[in-house]
Amino acid sequence: MCLGANNILENTNQYKLWIAHWLPHGHIVYTFCMAAICWAIWKRRNEVCFENKTLRHPTDIILYACALMTYWAGLYGSDMQGKILDGVKILISCVHKVMAQQRRFPPRLMLDGPSQLQASEDEMLEEES
Repeated sequence: MCLGANNILENTNQYKLWIAHWLPHGHIVYTFCMAAICWAIWKRRNEVCFENKTLRHPTDIILYACALMTYWAGLYGSDMQGKILDGVKILISCVHKVMAQQRRFPPRLMLDGPSQLQASEDEMLEEES
């Protein structure tokens, strides 16, 4: 949003084209950034599904990916490390910009648990009879 992007990606080829369009000169970290985003989504999803945690805001995923990239940056040489950390700073500033534009927090994002699913199925059966 803060970059002005208005298209949704459907595959990795579109991701590479999207990065080239919206973040020129970002080709060095295509795979690195995608891996961090995918890993962050996976970890947050598991926390919601298996640990009954809630996802307060979608930007939590981006911030978690930034933490991963900052940690992983230590595996690279100083030149690449600097580029990664600069990219992380940009992503964090985007998250801050998005959060500042929101006047109130959106409702918490939660998956229905087994008890909620059973209750809604019971309600549907009662309505049918």
